[in-house]
Amino acid sequence: MIVVQPIASEDVAAALADVTLGAPISGTLEVAGPERRPLAELVRKYLSANKDHRDVVVDAEVARIVALVLQRRSTEADAAVEHPMSTVLSAPSTAMD
Repeated sequence: MIVVQPIASEDVAAALADVTLGAPISGTLEVAGPERRPLAELVRKYLSANKDHRDVVVDAEVARIVALVLQRRSTEADAAVEHPMSTVLSAPSTAMD
């Protein structure tokens, strides 16, 4: 099951303003709403509110794969923050001789 933490756009704007105007954090800031909800539940509510009668089918295997991809991206983002120049230094040179 994929779980999300929806957040109001006003809260995102406030967090962005705080980070933009504050001291550098040299890291990643995660922003999320206070309540964890299954993504399928939110999609069902959206479809219902729009008079869309399609079914939402949850595929456990797809959810597992998505979770693994998100975990890998999070790990890669953490590594990039720890060593911000690592990708620049290891990238092949594109300079012309």
